[in-house]
Amino acid sequence: MRSTEIIFQSKRFKKTADKLLSDFKLLKILSRFGQVSLHGAYALDLMLSGDIDIYMVGKSFTKKDVTKILTTIIKLTALNIYCLADYKIFTHKKGTFPNAYYIGLQNRIKGEKWKINIWFLTPVELKRVSQNVVDTKNITNQQRLTILRFKDWRNKHNPKISGYYVYQAVLEDNIKTIADFKKFIKNEYPKIWHNFNQKN
Repeated sequence: MRSTEIIFQSKRFKKTADKLLSDFKLLKILSRFGQVSLHGAYALDLMLSGDIDIYMVGKSFTKKDVTKILTTIIKLTALNIYCLADYKIFTHKKGTFPNAYYIGLQNRIKGEKWKINIWFLTPVELKRVSQNVVDTKNITNQQRLTILRFKDWRNKHNPKISGYYVYQAVLEDNIKTIADFKKFIKNEYPKIWHNFNQKN
């Protein structure tokens, strides 16, 4: 995909995300229950898929609290899928996900799958999560384009590659080509690379 097309698609995803959040007044609903903070590709304006990350931050969230919030969302919205997960007790990816309750929302928009991830974090857990985030404060336009190019390749060939790995490759390791990005994944995350090769 050409650079101009990749940029166009990124803007399209961001515009659709804005409309999705606005149509269902989701941020307004969540603000009743705590501090709302947008993260990930949406917050960075680097979207190339239907994935929105939201953090809810408060002194504490019990399962009863989160169940009440999910019930409110269900009553006030008309999405396709609603789910609640308890990653405080169990997760099959320990260390990958925050130690927190999670609400997942899914919807289809013109045939595209959209997912909204809502994590309920204490300030301590937010700090821990933030320590594992690549610094994106001084990102350049060229780095933005490279990230989108890598995400485009990832979406087409290996969707299991986390956006975090893309940011790490570009912003920390200064990787600029798809070939070098493949080498980066192979060297830094051999299990992901092995699984990729098994399917291709």
